Amino acid sequence: MTSDRQLEQMDLDARNAEPANKHEDVNDWRDRGWAWMTVLGCFIVNFLVVGTAVKSFGILYVEFQEKYGASSGATVSIVALTQSFCLILGPVANMLAMRFTSRKVVALGGLLMFCGFILSMFPNRLIYIYFTYGAMIGIGASMAYSPSIVTVGQYFNKYRALANGLSVSGSGLGNFAIPPLIRHLVDHYGSVSNALLILGALTLHVCFAGAVLRPPPVHGHHETPANSKVSKNKEPEDAESECARSCCAGVQSSGFLKLLDLTLFRNAVFLLYAFAVMLMFSGYPTLYVILPDQAKMLQIEKGRAAFLVSILGITDLIGRIFFGFLADLNIVQKRYIFAGCTALCGVAICILPWMRGFVEFAVLASVIGLFAGGFFTLIAVMLAEKLGVHRLHSAFGLVAMFMGFSFLFGAPISGVLRDVTGEWTASFLFSGIVMLLGSALLLLDPLAVRYEQRKLSAKAADPAN
Repeated sequence: MTSDRQLEQMDLDARNAEPANKHEDVNDWRDRGWAWMTVLGCFIVNFLVVGTAVKSFGILYVEFQEKYGASSGATVSIVALTQSFCLILGPVANMLAMRFTSRKVVALGGLLMFCGFILSMFPNRLIYIYFTYGAMIGIGASMAYSPSIVTVGQYFNKYRALANGLSVSGSGLGNFAIPPLIRHLVDHYGSVSNALLILGALTLHVCFAGAVLRPPPVHGHHETPANSKVSKNKEPEDAESECARSCCAGVQSSGFLKLLDLTLFRNAVFLLYAFAVMLMFSGYPTLYVILPDQAKMLQIEKGRAAFLVSILGITDLIGRIFFGFLADLNIVQKRYIFAGCTALCGVAICILPWMRGFVEFAVLASVIGLFAGGFFTLIAVMLAEKLGVHRLHSAFGLVAMFMGFSFLFGAPISGVLRDVTGEWTASFLFSGIVMLLGSALLLLDPLAVRYEQRKLSAKAADPAN
């Protein structure tokens, strides 16, 4: 009898211990194992999507302008369309990823990009390039880019900033490797059309990258800012964590809001970061288009002009990894790193038009790329920290939409300023100033946090509301 009672007691103890084991399994997949494979997949996506189709367009810009005899404003609008579609459709891409998984959406995006590059070989008028390169590649890039970034954010907690930095550093490596490749392909094969054919073949590897973006395990558990790393470590950002907890109120688990949380538009912290990032993206990305042409106007050889874009890319890669690692150390608050990198990048861009030699351009491009990598790395990290990982799909998708809107006026304005003034000086100043404005906007972060806290307190005091 004693033995039977002992067995019953052991069985009861095992059943009582089961929830604790299940709780451990819930978080067992974060920051380890397949999580690092998602980093690899996202790295490849950034290498091929951002590094090839977007940031290396400066080399194609020169070739398209010579081939079609178009103005600067008309030619730069091609990449403006690509970037706009890529980012404005971010919420749609993330909704599709939530419905059909990131694997399928990213793979379909790779196929669309491949078709866009191939069809861009044949037009004899620039207007058709707007549809093939601007729209088709842009839509494909959107389906590949946003879901891959969000998947990495879901897989990491402790090392989120470092993982995100490693993931997005792929764009920096692509930006380093692809411009010389495009220059070589154009020179070796004699036309930009043949170069586009090979670039199209390269982008098919996006489908492979999508294959490793396995959806994270589902245990009916959402990580909120209240149980995230920020709160567990009790960093000095308790006010911000409390604000993030308030963001969770009212999130619906069914219907349209399950796919796209539109309540973010009523959140002051989200709107602050969305508009700040929009201003940042109105300035920096255009640099990849106008820098090679500026070097060409100063009689710098085409190969060396293309290498300037590569310098931006490799230092961007270093900046993303370094500032991602620095942010995870929590020595300095992440928002200070974010705002500081943006401000320093803006100042350096304002100085750029007064450079006259290749060495001067190379040194300043290194500074710009380093700090630009810092603020790129922390976009998704800041959104996850401020709003919660469970809202990252919606938050990053909507912020990407704001980025896309910036391309609708940022790049065209730079092109028009070039056509009106006959030089790129005004365009460089415009790019640097809007980045400084974006950095200054982040100074309002504490006010936005306190505003959200007051809203939470008022709601708690009036339960009927």
